[in-house]
Amino acid sequence: MLLENLLRNEDGVNVTGGDIESLANFATTGPGEKEIAFSPARILLQDLTGVPAVVDLAAMRDAVAALGGRANR
Repeated sequence: MLLENLLRNEDGVNVTGGDIESLANFATTGPGEKEIAFSPARILLQDLTGVPAVVDLAAMRDAVAALGGRANR
């Protein structure tokens, strides 16, 4: 999942080829001091926690709209 995320977001600035190589070599070099960018595009939850989270998101959307914000943003 981390490798797919880096490949999808490689832009040469925030995510570089070196970041991808560091993660790919993790199995042979082990953990190091290198940090990688992670930009999640999905939320993975268990079935029991997923439903309340969706309800909370819907409530936040409604609250934003009620306060005059752009809920579709």
